Amino acid sequence: MKDQFSQVAHRTRRYKFADGTTELMLGGITFWGGISFNAPSPLLTGILAILGAIIVTVAVESLQRKYVYPRAGYVEYRETTRRGIWKPILAGLTAMLVFVAIFWWLMVHDPDHALAWIAPLLGLYLGLTFLYCAIAFKFWRLAVVGLVSLGAGLLLSPLVIPLEALAGYGGIGTMAFYFLVISLALLVSGGLAFRAFLRRNPVEKEEQP
Repeated sequence: MKDQFSQVAHRTRRYKFADGTTELMLGGITFWGGISFNAPSPLLTGILAILGAIIVTVAVESLQRKYVYPRAGYVEYRETTRRGIWKPILAGLTAMLVFVAIFWWLMVHDPDHALAWIAPLLGLYLGLTFLYCAIAFKFWRLAVVGLVSLGAGLLLSPLVIPLEALAGYGGIGTMAFYFLVISLALLVSGGLAFRAFLRRNPVEKEEQP
């Protein structure tokens, strides 16, 4: 019985990537994030990022209601066990704590270039996440997104770019550029998957009485 529920949960999570709208949503949000870094103040950056996330989420949900649910139906799985509920929460908190700890260490030891390491850290974290999803759900386009994330993070890191160019706003610039690169990869991947989904699942016309 436990294995059956695990299979249902796995299929439901896989369903979230089947039509490409999850990638479209993530791509839109990261695109807004990259654009927001060009705002003249941190407050405006936060406002634009939150506003963009809301707009993108509403737009993608509208897309799902109009094109996805009529073809594939609406599927939702809710964890019923404490272990099922806390497992992803603990994983997310652990990843966040590791990220914060690394950034704090960088701020202490090299405050002038600490921001320059955010792009490679995000590239590593998101890259590994997408590679895991590609292997777990057998959507190999996500592996391409993961490799793009890893490559962008590496190319935008102090391992490639001289530290002198990454001091101050240079570090923020690499973050903005990383968000734009990964958003483009997600939007292309999601767009192609969405088009393929529509072709595979045409809406049947209702018979006229």
